[in-house]
Amino acid sequence: MRTLGVVLALVFALTGCSSDPVPVQYDKQFADRLDEVRDNARTVRLKDLVPGDWDRVQIFLGPHTREWVEGRIGQPLDSGEYVFDTEGNILVFWNGDDVERLVGTVGRLLAEGEFTGDATVTGEKDGTVKISG
Repeated sequence: MRTLGVVLALVFALTGCSSDPVPVQYDKQFADRLDEVRDNARTVRLKDLVPGDWDRVQIFLGPHTREWVEGRIGQPLDSGEYVFDTEGNILVFWNGDDVERLVGTVGRLLAEGEFTGDATVTGEKDGTVKISG
């Protein structure tokens, strides 16, 4: 039995399974900054709005279940106060294969997709915010 425990621990360590849930948090400052970009019809780097050590971002449009997001990113989530049945964005910031941060928004502020660390967001005259890169 002890051998089985050692083997299982080794398998989990080698396959990269993480038991530490990734926290999902609302970021009102980020949403406010996106509103400012939209309202002033300007272009900024996403990294200037969400600083950190990340090299790509995945953006999902809600509503989704917690299980659906966990399946997409391959890691458990600690949703805290985040409610998955809202029509918002879930932004997953990656550094290589590691999730650096998860941010949830109220409202669909950005399009769904995967973008690089060089992505820019542009406020359009029609009141939308476009992301590219």
